[in-house]
Amino acid sequence: MVAGPFRPVAATPIHLQLSGEWAGRVSLERSVDGGATRQGLTVGGRRWGSFTTPANEPVWQENEAGATFWLNIEMTSGELIYRVSQ
Repeated sequence: MVAGPFRPVAATPIHLQLSGEWAGRVSLERSVDGGATRQGLTVGGRRWGSFTTPANEPVWQENEAGATFWLNIEMTSGELIYRVSQ
């Protein structure tokens, strides 16, 4: 499942909250073409913004106008509650 788009306000941290009893992987992805192409976030070449357990934290700060963010949700079981905010 893919959830989005989330259109952030520039220069403000994006906060991700994941809760519930679930198994799988949730990854925050970025797009600059309206979601036609989405790429996972990386820092120093390593995967970033990808979770297999509940989380409640700032995950990115965007400065490029028009960038959108999406959640790529790969559930294997349970119920996930998610929130992307600023």
